[in-house]
Amino acid sequence: EIERIERSAELSESQKKKIRLAGQGDVKRFFDDVAEARQAFLALAEDGQIDQAKMNEAYQLASPLAQRLNTGLFDEDSLLQKVAAGTVDEEQSRKMLARAEKVQKYRAETAIMTHLAIVCRVVPMTQKQRDALADLVRDRVKIGKAKSVYLTQLITYRLGQHEDELKKILDDAQMKAFGTMLDQARMFKQNLKAQGLLDDDE
Repeated sequence: EIERIERSAELSESQKKKIRLAGQGDVKRFFDDVAEARQAFLALAEDGQIDQAKMNEAYQLASPLAQRLNTGLFDEDSLLQKVAAGTVDEEQSRKMLARAEKVQKYRAETAIMTHLAIVCRVVPMTQKQRDALADLVRDRVKIGKAKSVYLTQLITYRLGQHEDELKKILDDAQMKAFGTMLDQARMFKQNLKAQGLLDDDE
């Protein structure tokens, strides 16, 4: 993470030391939470029996940890990022922000192109339709930080909220084929929420 920051702005040894200590704090906090979840899981399995109710409890223990790993331990709420923001000077901060915006745009565009490639395997489209669908995603679909392996389901799910606009791009047969993908994405709704990719009211 320090190397990533330095791609934007060179850090002094003093700055790197402060940021590294904060990052070590984030890692320790995560492993402390893993240890706590493990003890809770062992308590569930104390009698050697794991029924469906206990499996659901185990999932509730593991899901937040998995989400933190998927999004990264050094997100905007981490100690590392908070210390980094307070350690760098104004010029370094400006460079870091500019790079972060550039990387986010690249990730979002990569996610859109990957999604289109997957959709086209199920729904053959003309180049004009592909361009129109890509523009619809850019204009209407909130991708967020665009890091998750669930992005295809997320984009498909959110496209389903704009069916009227989709129908202007795809014909009836294509909409029927896309509907199969949409049904699958809706089955992932709870997983998408568990990963923090959907808002509670979606």
